[in-house]
This record gives sequence, structure tokens and C-alpha cells, in this order.
Amino acid sequence: MATAPKHTSDATSYHCPCPPSSGKVLLFYRYFANPPRLPSLHPSQPLELAQWHKETCTALNLTGKIRIASEGVNVTVAGGNEGVEAYVERCCAHWSFAGLPLGDGDERDKFFKPTEGCAHVFEGLSVKITEEATPFGAASYVPSDWIITPTPAAGIAEEEEDQSLITYLSPPAFHALLTSIPPDEKDKILLDTRNHYESSLGQFTTPTLTPHLPPIRKFSSLPAYLEPASSSWAGKDVITYCTGGIRCEKAARYIADTLPVRRVYTLHGGIQSYLTWFSEQLGLGLVKPEDSVWKGRNYVFDARGSTGIEGDDEGRVAMIGKCGLCGKEESAEVVGKCAVEGCHLVMLACKPCAEGKAATGKDWECCEACIRMTAVAKKKNGKRKGLCVCEQARVSRLNDNNP
Repeated sequence: MATAPKHTSDATSYHCPCPPSSGKVLLFYRYFANPPRLPSLHPSQPLELAQWHKETCTALNLTGKIRIASEGVNVTVAGGNEGVEAYVERCCAHWSFAGLPLGDGDERDKFFKPTEGCAHVFEGLSVKITEEATPFGAASYVPSDWIITPTPAAGIAEEEEDQSLITYLSPPAFHALLTSIPPDEKDKILLDTRNHYESSLGQFTTPTLTPHLPPIRKFSSLPAYLEPASSSWAGKDVITYCTGGIRCEKAARYIADTLPVRRVYTLHGGIQSYLTWFSEQLGLGLVKPEDSVWKGRNYVFDARGSTGIEGDDEGRVAMIGKCGLCGKEESAEVVGKCAVEGCHLVMLACKPCAEGKAATGKDWECCEACIRMTAVAKKKNGKRKGLCVCEQARVSRLNDNNP
């Protein structure tokens, strides 16, 4: 089962007795106002929808996290292959999925984004009704318009464009865009809309385009981070991405509505869709691992910690993360958390350090200052005050914000 460090709620490791390839993890979302639109929910319907998901997942022995709001749903669930497949079938027949293109296996895979895993990657099932499908820090913000029926842009394969400033890119179109940017390009911004610990583990990057990596700890801090960009990003194209699409879709809309940019591109289906597509291309021998514009590992919010490109057996996709235990650059590929009570920052480590900690049973600790601060608080029978060195460094970067 998934296990979490003391005093925390999210698991960072798990023990799985399941045979290999016997289960899957699904990652999907839907904004109800994004066509094909659903009618506005009746006040009682979020509760009914939450109950349906809870009963369905429980009956099929699925675990995970489901967040339901009046604007949409945000779902990641896991279980055995048969249970996951039955859940997908029931979802496709449910009114809340009406109108979505889910007629064949390929369409369903693009929407539900299955990856290898099992029920043990979560500690249980959590179904909640929330104000937003994903907290954005601008609760009153509603996109001025959502995507309309997409039509391919002239001359660009597999690109979905609406009549506002938003262009939705499939993984191959996203790859083609990033690899076609010339060295002297100054009018394109690549924005990672995730949290800093996620982008520290992996990110999209090319020799000609370095991503903007907001030093934020939660998505709800992104609107404030974007405020200074009003002048520096004027008239430029912004390219956004996130894990599965739900964050960058809302962020792309927010940027188009609030900043004087020329156009906003967003990766449809997020990083996970790109990894799936590139892995398929790699398996067919159509690309080499070093052709990937994704570097490192993809942080996920379950006990697996991260996902990556399948088929890269020799590790030719470069790691970019710095090990938080030994300090080695471009080595981190294991996710953990500081075990010091009152901290619990997400940490990254190289395999030798992570395996060494596991072998000796020692906890991960982010810095000496963190340990001292907690010890002082315990002596005074009070709560910890102030920030440890690690958090001070992040906040300093955030205060110096200059997108």
C-alpha cells in the first residue's frame, strides 16, 4: 500500500504486491462550459455526481482523488485493469460525459490518459465537492469564452484552434512547434504552469527556448506571479503546459483574457499525453530518446512520484533535477518529502541517495535549519515560525519575480 511520512497526508512511496502491468492510473478532467457544453448544474447535481463517483469507484475497488465543482471535474483514480476498464465504460455512459468524443479506444485513451500503476498508488479514495476543479487563486475568474468546435489551422497538422487567442496543440504539433523555433526568436514565451518542485524534476526545454519556471508552491499563486508580465509579454506568443491539461487550460484562458499577448498555445492533454505519444514513436523507431523536448521526469500526485518516457532503457533522456540530499546536479529522479515535522517540503533525490536512505531507514531532511527550527519550537511547546533555508530561497526568487 501507499505510505506517507509521519504528519503528512500524501504518500511518497508504496509497496505493491500486484503483478506487473496488472493495473492502471487514469488522469482526466472536464470543464463543463467548454464545448460540447453541459447545461449549468443544478445545485444538487455536484452532490449527486460525487456520490456516483464514490459508489462506482468503491464497487470497482478503485482508489484516488476526485474533485467536483460547478465548473467541472478533476479526477485521478487507480485500480486493476478490469476495474479501470469497467469504470471507463460507466463514465462513457454517464450524463456528465455527454457529447465528448469517446467512441473508440484511441479517443478514450486520449481523454482518460491511462498509465501503468495500480490501486496501491493511493492510500484510499477521496471524493470532495470544491469551489474550483483545481484551485486557481482567482475564484471570481470565469473565462470569457471557451473553445468552440475546433478546425485545423491551415498548414498545421493536428492543431486545434478556436476563435479567441487560444490554440490547442496535440503532442506532435507541440513537438513540432518547439523544435522549429529559431535561435534568434524573441517573441515566444514557454511557460510551465506547475509548481516549482514539479518543474525542478522535469520540464520542456530546447536549445533555443528556455522555459519560465514560476517559483510557486501552489497553482493558486500563479495569477499573482503573472501580474508583472503585462508589459514584458505584450505582443508575444505564450506556450503553456502542465501535467494533464487542467491547469494550463485555465491558465491559458486567464493569460488570453488579462495580458496583451498575441496568441496562447497550450499542450492538449498535458505532459502525460506528450510522454505517451513520444513513447509510442520511440517504440516504432521513428524517434530517438534524445529527440524529446521533454527532459527529466514528470511529477505525479500519487505514490509513484513520477512518470517518464517508456522505452528509454539506457537513460538517454537527460535528468535535470538537483539531488536535495547530496547536491549533485542533473541527477534527481526520485521524489520524497522532508520528514521534519512542520516542513514536509517535496524533495528530489538521485537514485543512490534515495536507495541509501531506504536501506538505512533514515528520514529525508531538506536542511539543517529545518531540523533546528522544529527542535526550538518543541522546546517552547509552540508552532514553528519562519521559513527554512530551502523555502527562503524559493520565496526570494518569487519576490524578485520578473517573468
